[in-house]
Amino acid sequence: MTHKFSQVRIRAGLVFAVVVAVAALTIAGPPAAHADRVNREALDELMSGFRFGMTRAQAMAKIRRDVKERYDKKIFASSDVYQHDKLRRERDQEIARIESSYVTFEGEVAGWDVSVIDDQFIHNTGESMMVYWESVGNRNQRRFFFFQDDRLYKMVLTLDVSVIEKSRRTFDVFRPTLERQYGPARDHERGLVWISNDYTVFALDKLLHYDTICLVIADKALSRKVLQLRAAREKKVDKGNPIIRSMIGGEEEVDLNHKADTIDRILDKK
Repeated sequence: MTHKFSQVRIRAGLVFAVVVAVAALTIAGPPAAHADRVNREALDELMSGFRFGMTRAQAMAKIRRDVKERYDKKIFASSDVYQHDKLRRERDQEIARIESSYVTFEGEVAGWDVSVIDDQFIHNTGESMMVYWESVGNRNQRRFFFFQDDRLYKMVLTLDVSVIEKSRRTFDVFRPTLERQYGPARDHERGLVWISNDYTVFALDKLLHYDTICLVIADKALSRKVLQLRAAREKKVDKGNPIIRSMIGGEEEVDLNHKADTIDRILDKK
């Protein structure tokens, strides 16, 4: 058993592997010393071929290609014509569900306002979202796409932790594996944070209420624009949001006369 677990290799491309690899934690040893860089390969795999700045139509075109490719493999593997028709219907229904998941946050309170992503957006700032349920193979995770003025600036992935015994599902159990995959992290009141030249990555502890861990990857420049817009329209950064509050480093109201410095501190611009 020990030998088997020691052979587990954490593939950055399979976010689900973060969960599976927990079984190997005691063998692999502690993560390396602290550093403010994210494993580049892990970042590329986390992006999964999407790129920040793309429009919703461009993101949907890629999703459509990915879904079609996945179903094509199933169709080519079967000689049953009836099964082919069934798979094509399922493919079209899945694409339609993803397209219909698109929502704009324009002030009308809906289900997402009390959800696993309720701390990831505010209303009336040109923000919108689309969700893709990546139920592929052993993975059962959702990828949320966040847009501002139709430009992708952030993605949130909810990890499927069901393969880990419920009594063991604590953030401390997952932390060493996350750090081995993405690199040494900074502590954050909601979990962990990694910072690169272009991206900020969070691992947020949502185990208590939603039985999941959220991985958030955001483009620093585009996120800075969103936060500036939020501050300008709301007159202050939402102090009730612990993600923003902890990154600001204080409880005081944001002074808009110094908002550029505030936003830099939020995104840890050096």
